[in-house]
Amino acid sequence: GSLDPGSEFKPNVARFMERQRETMADWIRGGQADGQIAQDIDAKRTSLQLYASLIGTNHQWLVDPGLDLEEAYRDMKANMLHLLRQQT
Repeated sequence: GSLDPGSEFKPNVARFMERQRETMADWIRGGQADGQIAQDIDAKRTSLQLYASLIGTNHQWLVDPGLDLEEAYRDMKANMLHLLRQQT
């Protein structure tokens, strides 16, 4: 219901999602400061992509409970770490 343009919950959900993305961006910047994540990664844009992947995976699981959510998260984590650690 929060996706409905007229939903009274939409502003709250939007703020929550923004905070989640900001937290992820901070994690990425921390990894960059520690030398674990490539410096050329844009933390803000990458956090948007990661959060979108998490939400999309959750939505797929909601419509297909047979989906192995643990496996999907494990694969997503491995793939994202591989991309973040790429040095250019």
